[in-house]
This record gives sequence, structure tokens and C-alpha cells, in this order.
Amino acid sequence: PVAAAVYSLTRRAMDGVRALLESIAWAVYGGFAHLVTAADRHRARAVLHEILALRLGAACVCGAVVLAVNEPFVPLLFGPENFGGIWLTAGFAAQMIVGGQTFLANYLFRAAGRVREGSILLAAEAMARVGAVLAGLTIAGLAGAPWMAVGVTSVALVVTLRRLERELPPSGTPPGRPTAGGWLAPYLVFMFGLTIAIMRVPASWAWFISTAAAVMAFGAAVFWWLLPRSVVEGSLMRWLRT
Repeated sequence: PVAAAVYSLTRRAMDGVRALLESIAWAVYGGFAHLVTAADRHRARAVLHEILALRLGAACVCGAVVLAVNEPFVPLLFGPENFGGIWLTAGFAAQMIVGGQTFLANYLFRAAGRVREGSILLAAEAMARVGAVLAGLTIAGLAGAPWMAVGVTSVALVVTLRRLERELPPSGTPPGRPTAGGWLAPYLVFMFGLTIAIMRVPASWAWFISTAAAVMAFGAAVFWWLLPRSVVEGSLMRWLRT
């Protein structure tokens, strides 16, 4: 019971962030489903990359913020005995980033018409993840569970993205894939949050708020400059810049 409480309360903030980020999937499903059957469906590949980049950037920034301030957050609300440690929090952050990205890719895969295949992939991932979590708990305790789940979900993400890419027509313009710096952006933001967590933010609301604001500003700046821009900017990027 004690371990279950620690596990649940340590991931409480991360669950809230993931629920918020999943609104991106709900928002784009209808438009993407229409686009892949429209006359200008050649734009679908570029739009897909914009959606994935937007969600990845938001998830990494939010994950880094929670990772950096979860140690003071949990003790302030629930008591220090209910905090599961930095590496458990880091595992939850990685799981939120990768798992949410996989869900979004699968959701768009089903929007492209592959409802049955997408559902099978979701079910297979869920079953494999249960086994991975149990193995992680056995091998490394609480902290091992989310990290093993990240491994399974990463494989599911690669498989889903490859199948989704095959469903989309060739793009008439370069899809705006990440540059070398763009590929490093998620790791840079995540490691910044982890570094702050290792430095141990004091358990006070003033430190909590100031640290969260600093990490969010750093992450937003990194992704603004390093994430890819399409040669012909799509509506998402134009909206963000207005």
C-alpha cells in the first residue's frame, strides 16, 4: 500500500500534464481525417510533421518543468514520505512524452482510415507494456516500471509512424524535418529539467513557482529556435507566430 501511494502521488502532476496535452489529439483528428481525403491531400505529410513537432515541443517543456519541481511539489502537498525519487519522476516524464507521442501518431493513423490496424497496434502495445512494467518492477523496483514502459512505447511509436507515413501521399514540398539541432532539442530540454531536479529545489512555493517559470522559459526558447519550419509554413506555425 505504501509503495502504491508513492507511485501514484509521484506521477500525479505528470498525469495532469498528459491529460492536458492530449487535447492536441482531440483538436486535430477531424481536420486531419478530412485532409487525407481532400484534393490537397499532398499537404498531409507536412501537416503531420507540424502536429508531431508541436506536441513534442509542448510535452518536453511540460515534462521538464514537472521533473524539475516535482520533488518540492509532492512533499508540499502530500508529505516528503510520498515522493518516489528523481529517477521515478524522470521515468514518468519520459513515459508521458513518448507515450503521448505514440497515442497521437496512432490517433492520426486511424484518422487516415486505418481504424482496425491502429486499434490492433494499441492493444498490442498495451499488453506488451503490462509485461514490461512487471519486469521493471521486478528488476529495478518502482523506478524501473516507467522506464521499461518507455522502451515498449518507443518501439510502438516507430512502428506506428512508419505505417502512417506509408498511408500518406508524397509531399509536394519538403516536410520540414528536424535539423541536427532540432533532433537535440528534446534531449536538451529534458536534461535541463533533470539537472535542476538533481540540484534539488528547496521545498517552498516561492522556489517552486520561480523554478517552474525558469524551466518553461528555457524550454520554450530552445524549441522555438531549434524545431523545424516548413519551407511553406502551414497554418499551425503561422498561428503560433501571430
